[in-house]
Amino acid sequence: MAYQPSSNTTGTSTLTHLATVFYQREALDSLRTKFMFWMGVDPKQIGQRNGKTIQFFRWGQFGANTTPKAEGQVGTGLELTTTTVSATVAQYADFLSFSDMLVDTAINDMVAGGVRELGYRAGLTVDNLIKAEIDTAASSVDVTPNQTYYTRSDNAKIFSLLSGINVRPITSDGYFTALAHPYVVYDFLNDPSAGGFTDIVKHDASSTGNSRLTTREDRGFVAATAGVKLYESTNVTQVSGSPNKWRTYFFGSGGVAAIDLAGRGPSRVKDPMNEQFRINVIRPGLSAADPEGVIRAYASYNFVFVTKILDTNPYRFRKMDHPSSIVA
Repeated sequence: MAYQPSSNTTGTSTLTHLATVFYQREALDSLRTKFMFWMGVDPKQIGQRNGKTIQFFRWGQFGANTTPKAEGQVGTGLELTTTTVSATVAQYADFLSFSDMLVDTAINDMVAGGVRELGYRAGLTVDNLIKAEIDTAASSVDVTPNQTYYTRSDNAKIFSLLSGINVRPITSDGYFTALAHPYVVYDFLNDPSAGGFTDIVKHDASSTGNSRLTTREDRGFVAATAGVKLYESTNVTQVSGSPNKWRTYFFGSGGVAAIDLAGRGPSRVKDPMNEQFRINVIRPGLSAADPEGVIRAYASYNFVFVTKILDTNPYRFRKMDHPSSIVA
């Protein structure tokens, strides 16, 4: 008897009941930025029931007295002076709601998915609020790079510029911090010139940057060199042009405050892939507002926050705009 192919296959048109799609019940991962602007701010807080506005003050400094005292004569007393800086917190909130039919029929946990997405929106909101306040600073904080691309000498330049106006480092171990885009960091790490990062690491096996030639964090700490701890951020400002440039931010102590209302501030999430912003989840059941019970769940965030530049005379941070050799 001659061979006969199968008369029934997955493509047989009369078999209409066959399942044609297998549904993966977990979402594919999304591309997420990390929220690194927390590295450049000083956290502050307003206690509850104390109003919405926080006022800081700074003592005016006396100059040196280089005039000799007249013998036997009482001089004139000095007057103390102060200056103030104020910031008013604002409220940021969003929510999602889920019908009972959606929750009961969806192939995945819709509420859990909504919580993750809403948390990312909240964390990105905070990061952008901090960045926007810093970007309002006058052009006096803009520093011209030493070379076309970002180099170790730029760190040394910023360290000297800020130290030269008595700005203190922001870290407890004596470093200023910097945030730079990975495109810009590429040029920093691969600078072969004398005194560049590669050259310094090559001649100092004990350097904290030595392992960075072979081991890198995922958009986190890059290296500590020339008095600056460098971190990566994909959420820096891009300056469009020919070529495009990415902003690098340098922070000293007391330059920018991140202020929240006690008990109402945002979660300080840096890595949204491994940390979760605080999200409220409510499963209300029957109520006067929903007597039929058609709303199964709500997810929301609600935080009170403001970012404020604390000193403008002089500013205690600096910015540089760099192109990248690997992208236009």
